[in-house]
Amino acid sequence: MFMTSGFLVHFGGRDDRDRCGNGVSRRTVAIAAIALIGIAGLASAKGPKVRVTTAAELQNAVGSSACAGKTIELAPGVYHLDPAVGTTSGRLELQANMELEGGSGDSSAVIIDASLLPAASYLDGTLATGALRMGRGVNAVRRMTLRRAAGGAAFIETDLPPVAGVDSSVTVEDCIIEGNNRGIDFRLFGAANSGRTMTGTFRGNVLRSNTLGMGQGLRIACLKGANDATLRATVEGNTSTANFAGLLVASSESSRNTIAIDSRNNSYSGNGVGVVVLGAVATGTPVADDNLVTFDSQEDELEGNLLPTTVYTVACAGLSFYLTCDPAHTPVLWKSFHSGTSGIGRSSNDSLRWTSVQGSTREVEDVHDIGFSRALRRAR
Repeated sequence: MFMTSGFLVHFGGRDDRDRCGNGVSRRTVAIAAIALIGIAGLASAKGPKVRVTTAAELQNAVGSSACAGKTIELAPGVYHLDPAVGTTSGRLELQANMELEGGSGDSSAVIIDASLLPAASYLDGTLATGALRMGRGVNAVRRMTLRRAAGGAAFIETDLPPVAGVDSSVTVEDCIIEGNNRGIDFRLFGAANSGRTMTGTFRGNVLRSNTLGMGQGLRIACLKGANDATLRATVEGNTSTANFAGLLVASSESSRNTIAIDSRNNSYSGNGVGVVVLGAVATGTPVADDNLVTFDSQEDELEGNLLPTTVYTVACAGLSFYLTCDPAHTPVLWKSFHSGTSGIGRSSNDSLRWTSVQGSTREVEDVHDIGFSRALRRAR
């Protein structure tokens, strides 16, 4: 087992009548021992409660603008999303400052199941999205099971347009999320999200058996021309298991972004790869240039990440940190990568510096065991 004990990874890449009353150049990678970066907890979106007991009630309440600012409380039961209900092909798209909450202390007693949604339900125009979308003001989802969004990019996507003048914040707490391409996709996508700041809190969740497509428990990413943007994430007390990747972090085909992650007391076990962090990814245009990723890990456990997978080049590892990806989308592990003839364009990810590693000799040996012996030997 590998348990973190206070390290920071810096990656620079120059590279839907309803119940609401309506009618129906940073060019470095550095690991350094520092104090916690202290990303603040998010304010709650909780407002007056609207209680639902059926999938149709749930979908109608979520789709109603009169429910903006309210908490939708789900009675125990299974809610099969119906593509014929509402105006969003069955998807749940949270209104501004709306929260979904399981009406039980048991996350397994309230289940939202997306298995009846066809592939077309996951398209918003040309954007591939998820069964549940967040990102309008302050949104939250708590105490439920979310499963089987097989045709979606993820079960939870954070890709809704923001409330004007308000930085978006999203919270997912005490949920079980399983059987998807991705469990949670905390992302900013496309040029319309350039300059945007979004904060996420992901706490006490079980992210398991997400082995469709890319098979990620949680992804944190700026993508496809979302430039000059900031994602701040608190990732705490989650269990990520039996996914192809427990956590993936990246700035992909986007520039001048900052992704800051405060990760503590998480367990990544039985995945193909526990944690994958990419400083920059680009295969042409848009390019990925001058991005920064910080990953502050405190007491995270990584153990037995041996699930067979061919999705990731470096499989069966606890931690995989990359500086960049080449044009064939093959990760380059701890290696200088030059632009120019590479096809990366201006992604000048051309130097690597690991200034220090904090931990006992046993911890260093564990890192060796999961594939970092060369990098650590250079650093020591």
